[in-house]
Amino acid sequence: MKRTLTLFLCLMLLVLPLAGCFGSGGDQTSQNDGGAGGWAKTDSPNPAEQTRVPQSDQTAAPIPQGGDFSGRSDIAYVLIFNPDIYDESMDWNKKLTTGSIGSQIDISMNRADELDPVESPFKPISQMSSAELFAQFGDEIDLDRAGGVQPIYSVGDRHDFYAGYEYRDLYTFNCVYAGEHCYIWSVNGSISSSQANKVGNEFDSRIYDADVTAFGTPRYADEGGKIHLLYYPMSGGTLGFFSPSEIFATGEYFTAEEAAQYGINLDYAIINLNSEILGIPEYENLIYATTAHEFQHLINSSDMFYTLNPVRIGYTDTWLNEAMSGYIEEKLYPGVKEAEGHYDSFIRSQRIRHGQSLFNFGTDTNSFNFDIGVYGSVFLFSQYLENIAGSDVFHRIHDYWRTSYSYSLCDAEALYNAVPSSVVSRIDAEYVYPSNVSFDSPEKEWMSKLALDFYMSLLSFDANDPAAYAKVQAQTLLYDEINPADIEGGGRVIAATKDGTFEIPNDADYGLLYIGLDANFRPITGIIYK
Repeated sequence: MKRTLTLFLCLMLLVLPLAGCFGSGGDQTSQNDGGAGGWAKTDSPNPAEQTRVPQSDQTAAPIPQGGDFSGRSDIAYVLIFNPDIYDESMDWNKKLTTGSIGSQIDISMNRADELDPVESPFKPISQMSSAELFAQFGDEIDLDRAGGVQPIYSVGDRHDFYAGYEYRDLYTFNCVYAGEHCYIWSVNGSISSSQANKVGNEFDSRIYDADVTAFGTPRYADEGGKIHLLYYPMSGGTLGFFSPSEIFATGEYFTAEEAAQYGINLDYAIINLNSEILGIPEYENLIYATTAHEFQHLINSSDMFYTLNPVRIGYTDTWLNEAMSGYIEEKLYPGVKEAEGHYDSFIRSQRIRHGQSLFNFGTDTNSFNFDIGVYGSVFLFSQYLENIAGSDVFHRIHDYWRTSYSYSLCDAEALYNAVPSSVVSRIDAEYVYPSNVSFDSPEKEWMSKLALDFYMSLLSFDANDPAAYAKVQAQTLLYDEINPADIEGGGRVIAATKDGTFEIPNDADYGLLYIGLDANFRPITGIIYK
């Protein structure tokens, strides 16, 4: 009997236009490890043809609070930022409106809508977060960690697992690979022995160590168990997924009856992967990258079982969770983020251009424009974060969730404690907020400044910035409507002025921050507050 799994939560689904039924996946580039910089324009008015040139002779200057736009005629662009913190656990987050800016801004400039589209067959499906799982069932989890060493399997063994995304059913899987760190399971010969050996060796020799080094040890693996990779054909061409509902042992969160009702595999560490992709050679790196991506989600969900916190369960919000998964994809398989269309989705995103928060991983998968720019947004943030804090910053984030005794543990605290103190001090001093802008904690105020620093660094390309920045032209991110923008906490709007002047409208909400920028998107005013 098929089960409609409304609570079955998947973190990261990538979809290909393939037929889905039960039966039988990048080119190499390089990454670099911020500051302020600029970009040079060619004579072409098309942003797609503009060459972004990093400049190494520029240094970041503090952006103090104060001043206004009066008497200026050199404001080429204005960045409008809502410093509040968007909280995905809340049903309602306050937005601040820019007011009537339409008469002052130029919406005729070339932007992403006028770029030639980059065709990508991958369409990520919006997922729910771990927070929503606990919102449905409560935070009652037995952190004594039931269970123990998983059973040992050999090639040829059979075992029943629940499989499928929207509808779950019980299928008999055959073990086709038994390696050092993983088992490969197949349904009805959906992958061959040679394919199983190839993907199994890739996981054992590369993916496992890279993810564990970057993020930490996953649950079950530290007890002698292995990761179970279930390969089967998936409808719609989904590349793969992981569900945080399947990180538990029987009785820790779900009873055996609930597991059967919803089709949840308990007592295992499982990643689901589409066997059909293995038959398409040009997508080989994408299926490997998806495995690394989902494995980070599994490690992320494992954090709660290591926590020393007597009150809070450790799990990051979706935006940071996805940022780390996107990071390891590109780290191991350079070029996959472009192949998945995530740069293109970011610069085309109406939602982000119009003020969606960095901290909001909401997507619009049903719209005509299929707006999934959040994948590109958080990936670029991961590149920024590695650049300012080092490649071990992601492991420190996981460590903080696992070891902090804080009663208010949150992403802001994790980031604040994972980033070197010198960088924390630099960002804190560089952006001086007005006293009217208040936060629940110093860490949340700092995370707000971190988001603003990310936006500024992305606009002003520097020679020391991540190589990924070169994929994004600042002009493609400009606001493009006469109507006011409603900006979420941690979101921004970048508008081009008509004549170098700007005045904060009388009907703008209080709380927004404004920074005037020159023609190279460099700050030329302090932080201005209405």
